[in-house]
Amino acid sequence: MENSFQYDLEVFPIPTIVCDWVAAWRFRERAGQGFSSKAISSEEVAGLLAATIPLAANASALELFGAAAAADLNNPDCFRGAFIDWFRDALGVVGSGAKTEWGETIVHALDGRATPVIGSARSVIGPSGNLDQMIWSFIDVSRLKRAEAEAIDARRAAEDANAAKSIFLATMSHEIRTPLNGVLGMAQALESDALSPLQRERVAIIRESGEALLAILNDILDLSKIEAGRLELEELEFDLTHLANGAHSAFTALANKKQLSFALSIEPSAAGRYRGDPTRIKQILYNLISNALKFTEEGEVRVRVSRVDGELHLAVSDTGLGIPEDRLPALFAKFVQVDSSNTRRFGGTGLGLSICRDLATLMGGRISAESTFGEGSRFTVTLAIPRIGDATDAFEPADEAASNPAALPRLKVLTAEDNTVNQLVLRTLLQQIDVETTVVGNGRLAVEAWSAEPWDVILMDVQMPEMDGVSAARAIRSAEAKAGRPRTPIIALSANAMSHQIAEYLAAGMDGHVAKPIDVRKLFAALEQIATNAHASAAAGSPALRATSHESAPRTASA
Repeated sequence: MENSFQYDLEVFPIPTIVCDWVAAWRFRERAGQGFSSKAISSEEVAGLLAATIPLAANASALELFGAAAAADLNNPDCFRGAFIDWFRDALGVVGSGAKTEWGETIVHALDGRATPVIGSARSVIGPSGNLDQMIWSFIDVSRLKRAEAEAIDARRAAEDANAAKSIFLATMSHEIRTPLNGVLGMAQALESDALSPLQRERVAIIRESGEALLAILNDILDLSKIEAGRLELEELEFDLTHLANGAHSAFTALANKKQLSFALSIEPSAAGRYRGDPTRIKQILYNLISNALKFTEEGEVRVRVSRVDGELHLAVSDTGLGIPEDRLPALFAKFVQVDSSNTRRFGGTGLGLSICRDLATLMGGRISAESTFGEGSRFTVTLAIPRIGDATDAFEPADEAASNPAALPRLKVLTAEDNTVNQLVLRTLLQQIDVETTVVGNGRLAVEAWSAEPWDVILMDVQMPEMDGVSAARAIRSAEAKAGRPRTPIIALSANAMSHQIAEYLAAGMDGHVAKPIDVRKLFAALEQIATNAHASAAAGSPALRATSHESAPRTASA
C-alpha cells in the first residue's frame, strides 16, 4: 500500500501525506453518539491525532518536515498547537466523506521549526467501499507571510515617515512664516508712509518678493497635505460671477502692464450660486490665469465660464508660447516645467499645475490641456459641483470682507504674542489706524491682563510658551461665565489656518481669525467686523458676537 501511495503522491506538486483512517473512524463513531467536532476537547483531538498514522508522504512533504521517511512523521511534536484545531475541523468534514476547504494552520518540522501553511484534507474510499485513508495536502505560505509582514512594516515605516514629514513641514511653515510676517508686515506699513517714487518701488519689490516666497511655501504645504490625504475641502455657498470677476480683477493690472487683451465671459447658464470650496476653485483659476499671463508676450488671454451637461467648465486660453507636443503628457506631474534648462526665461517650482490637477480631482473633477507650440494653449477645468440657485443682489461671499480703517472707533487692544518681531509688526500696523496696544508675551499673561481691566478686543497668537492661545481663550471664557463679565472679543492670529484648526479656535471661544503672515486689510476688516458686531449686540442688548475668519488671499502657486 505504501509503495503505491508513494508513486501516486509524487505527482502532487505540494506537500501531501496519506494517513490511516482509524482516528477519523473513531471520530465518526463519537459523532454518531451525538458529539460535534466543537464538543470534543483538545485533549481528545490530540489523542485521535496520535492514533492517526502517516502511511506515505511525497518528497516535498518530507522536505517541509525535515524528515527522511513517512514513519518519521509519526511524531506528536510535528502536529500540535494550531494544528489540533485544524485537525478537529478536518475530522468533522472527512468523516462524512467530503473534502475540507483550505484553511490556515501551522506545522512543525522535526527540528522544531514552525511553518505557516494552508491545508486541506479529504478521504480515500477503499475497494470495500469503506473510508480507508485520509490525505493531507499543505501549501507553504511562509514566504507569503514574510512578504505580508514586510509589507506591513514598510507601510508603517512609510506612515511614520509621512507623519514625520508632516510634522517637519508644519514646524517649518510656522518658523518660515514668522520672519515672513515681519517682512510683509513692515513692507505694508512702509507703503502707507510718504515715500519717494524710488523708495516706493523698492518697498514694492520687498513685498512682492515676500509674497512670492509665501506662494512657494504654500505650494509645498498644499502638496504635502494632498499626498498625505489631509487636504480638507470646504462646503460653502458662493456666487460664481463674483468669484470669477474677483479673479479677473486681480490680474487686470498685470495684463494692462503687458499690453495684453484680457477678457472674461460668463455664460448665463453658468452664472448663479454654487456649493463647494470657493477658495480652492479660486486657487485653480488664479494659477491658470497667472500662467497664461506669464507665458504670453503679445495677443490675449481669455477666461470663459460655462456649464455643460450639469458640469461647470472654467477655461483659460492664451496666445502665448504654447507647449511642445512631447511635453504635454508630463505637464501635470510634480516639479515639471516646460523649459527646465539653465537658460530658461520663466521661473517657478513646477508645482502649480500639479496642485491644480489634484485639487480638481479632490473635487470630483478633472483638468485638461490643449496646446500648439508657438500659437498658444487652452486649459479647461471641469467640476461637478452643484448649482443651488440664481445669483441674488443680497448675496455677499464671506471671504471678501471690506474694511474702512478710518471708520473704526478708538479701540483698547490687548495683544498676546511671544515673538518680538511680530509684536513690532502689530504695533506698527495698529498705529496706522491710531490704535495703541498693550503687548504681553504668552497666554498666561493675557489672562492676567484681561482679569485686571476691560479690553475692547484681544489679538491672540495661538502658539505661545507657558499657555497657548487656545487655552487662554478657554480660561477667559470660563472666567467670564463665572463672574458674569461681558464677553471680550478675541481674534486668533496664527499661521495654522486649516478649517479644522479655525474650528478649534472658534470652539475655544475665539470670535475671529486672521492668518499669518498678516494682511493688513484682513486685520483691519476683522477689527471692523468685531466693532460692528459689538455695536449691533449693544443695540440689541445681547453680548453675542458672530465668529468671523479672515483668510489670506487666494494662493497663486508657482508654475
